[in-house]
Amino acid sequence: MSNWAGDFECNQCGLKRLTAQSFSKKAIDNYRKHNKSLRCKSCVELSATLEREQATAKAQAQAQAQAQLSTQSQASDEAALVLCSSCDARLFPSNFNTNQLRKGSGKQRCRQCVTTAEDTAMVATSVAKNAKLKKAQEEVENTAKTGTAAQQLAASSKLSALEAELVTGLKPMKLGPKGRKAKGFLNK
Repeated sequence: MSNWAGDFECNQCGLKRLTAQSFSKKAIDNYRKHNKSLRCKSCVELSATLEREQATAKAQAQAQAQAQLSTQSQASDEAALVLCSSCDARLFPSNFNTNQLRKGSGKQRCRQCVTTAEDTAMVATSVAKNAKLKKAQEEVENTAKTGTAAQQLAASSKLSALEAELVTGLKPMKLGPKGRKAKGFLNK
């Protein structure tokens, strides 16, 4: 894939000529439909990391304050602990996001487990996209050696569609099974 220059600009860090791959799909949709400002994935991740750090610091401060003020019995302390469904650790509610606490027992995950899951999902998505693109590139190379003209065209079109999706953020649209001869299209 060549180095494409995009049409998008991050309003937070000021980087210009970014491709749609640098932004979330929802951000691109909001930009196109409602002309909302764009923030690149790295700026969003940075602000989310800062927010998590602030929340963790606040939670630790609250936990220390609770520990100092707590003169109740150990049984009541254990009743106040919440079980994380991912790591099976019993933690204070301050170690959980409000949304996670609302989910109810058996579905709650602590902040650390949520962060780990988000990071894993982001890496898996990136790896899958790169693998799909690499497979399409290999298919183009293989059909160039041994394929027919139709197979070469199909492979090149697939690769172009994947590269265009990275640049624009738009997935390719497939016309009906009959192309322009579909019912109601230019046939009056």
